[in-house]
Amino acid sequence: MTTSVSRSRRAALAWAIAVAAAIPGVAGLAATNGKERGAMSDSWVFYTRTVGSAGTLGGSFTKEAALVRTDSSLPGIPRIGVFRAPMEPGAWDALAGAVRSLGAARSSGQHPPGTAMVSIGIMAKGRAEVVHSQAEGAANPDELAVLAKAEALVDDTMKRPHQALEGSAEWESPSVAVDDDVRVRVRVGNPGLVPVPFPNPASAGSPSALSLVLVRVAPGGEAGESREIEFAPEEISEVGPDGKRSTGPPEDVVPLAPGKAVHFLARSRLRIAPASYRASLRISVAAPPGADERSVSGTIVVEMPALAVVRPKPQGGTR
Repeated sequence: MTTSVSRSRRAALAWAIAVAAAIPGVAGLAATNGKERGAMSDSWVFYTRTVGSAGTLGGSFTKEAALVRTDSSLPGIPRIGVFRAPMEPGAWDALAGAVRSLGAARSSGQHPPGTAMVSIGIMAKGRAEVVHSQAEGAANPDELAVLAKAEALVDDTMKRPHQALEGSAEWESPSVAVDDDVRVRVRVGNPGLVPVPFPNPASAGSPSALSLVLVRVAPGGEAGESREIEFAPEEISEVGPDGKRSTGPPEDVVPLAPGKAVHFLARSRLRIAPASYRASLRISVAAPPGADERSVSGTIVVEMPALAVVRPKPQGGTR
């Protein structure tokens, strides 16, 4: 089976519309003289790309505001959700002009399911004026130059979270003996401007989860086999910023106000061969029960320092 051009075009349009509708009225807000206009702008540029194995990032740009929505964090930016920034004067006209300068869209051919795609186009009066969609790595130099303009806006917008979650993680010890517990301190915070409910992975039956991905590194630096360790709810403890365990049963859903965070200690018995491992923590965030499409959900990936798995000493220590 292959993915057709029309299917990838429809997917790009669907995600772009979802981005524009992510915050009621935001896509059409005018920041002129402090006044706001509630109607959506007639014309807007959209940008979508595949993130990771199954995530999607979308950007929607009007003359007034830039919006970005992603359900999978970008490398080095462990955040998901909705981000918003004002557009600088003339920025939209420059971006729209660059998109239009590409002319008619060229065929992207046929692709197997799961192919990473990148798209950019213009919506005008509710219809697609033009859509350029290509597999990652297949854009020509002119398309790459236009995509770079959109990506620069995305990078800037993601510094301004509106309704989002972010994660961080650190080892209790970067060296662990075989058959000992690996212990990870995890923080999930709300860097945005509005409250975000976070299903608690320490609660039994939670739709959210924490997992650790370890990739064995050979002496020569080559990546070897990988393993994902999923932490069960009973292996996750809610703790305070000082590391002390919270008392009482965990809340099913933690209401995170802007600027607030929840902390966890995740631990699991390690049964892998001694070696150095490249590591990343995955925070899988599911929408809480009854949530609509505007909730924050997706996967936050936090890159961590290497983990050394060592042989235990006969006395039970490490060497």
